[in-house]
Amino acid sequence: SNMDDVERCLEETGADGVMVSEAILEYPPLFMQTNVKSTNYQRTGPGRLQMAEDYLELCKQYPPDAGGQGSGLKCIRAH
Repeated sequence: SNMDDVERCLEETGADGVMVSEAILEYPPLFMQTNVKSTNYQRTGPGRLQMAEDYLELCKQYPPDAGGQGSGLKCIRAH
């Protein structure tokens, strides 16, 4: 799945949106303009390692144990 699939689905069905499930949880930039016709099928979105590093950096900036989220590590593992 990629943004080409979404656009084709919307065009063919006339729907206002599409629904996704676990695929978007595994790779959030799934529907970016990446690995699609307009990019000559080149992946332009961030890789999983980069997303993990970005997430951990955000955890440093905004500690998950702040704000009543319980154990920091528990919160990080849950997400």
